[in-house]
Amino acid sequence: MAARSSGESGKDVRPSKPASKTAPKSASKPASKPVAKPSPKAAPSGARPSQSTGRFWTRGVQYGLVAALLLAPALALVLQAVRAPEEPPMVESQIRPRTLAPLIAGAIASPQAIGLEFSSEEINEHVGQTLQTLRKGNPTFPFQRLRLRTEPERCHVLAVYRMKIWNTDVDFHFRMTYFVAVQDGKLKTRPFSAQLGRISLGAFGIRKVEEEWLRRLLTPFKRELILLNRLETLRLEPTRAILKVRPSSSTGAPL
Repeated sequence: MAARSSGESGKDVRPSKPASKTAPKSASKPASKPVAKPSPKAAPSGARPSQSTGRFWTRGVQYGLVAALLLAPALALVLQAVRAPEEPPMVESQIRPRTLAPLIAGAIASPQAIGLEFSSEEINEHVGQTLQTLRKGNPTFPFQRLRLRTEPERCHVLAVYRMKIWNTDVDFHFRMTYFVAVQDGKLKTRPFSAQLGRISLGAFGIRKVEEEWLRRLLTPFKRELILLNRLETLRLEPTRAILKVRPSSSTGAPL
């Protein structure tokens, strides 16, 4: 008995594995389905990154800046063109202006030299009344009004024309400055400055404004041109014009 016990003690005694307990099929968990990853095409637009939106906004700002840089000078030029030039206020006379047409006709027919003195207000009223016939005879002509301002050896002509821009009536102000003097019995006139609104025009602009705009306004002034061609002396002042006309037998050189 002792020998068996010693022999049995020499063998490795391994613990037996516990019996595996298998759970019933009814208690087993259902197999979980794999979760599908959302594709970028199926994602809503709001869930996308804002890179495209930021890029579009940046391009819009760039295009807006370029358009502003290109249009700002043109817009500023138009605004300067439609603004009236700076003019000193006209001095209004307390004396009622006379009608100059009979005085001009009498000076032309006078057999003797005659002196005349016209105020600036009388001259401008006579010019305005005479040009009304031009506007009535040609309704499409865009001329609106004209005013003269005199100073020694200078005459400033301010003409206003109305044109349609984008179905809107816009007034354009032209100002031409002339050198005026009687030399050797002849009236000399020479334009040396012109403006469109607040924009100064060069030599080409002066010629175009005079030929295409101001010269057309001389059509109804036939008797006035005869009187100017017979001037013997002329003195211009800020508020009046003083002139001496040769007798009717004299002839003058054309302007």
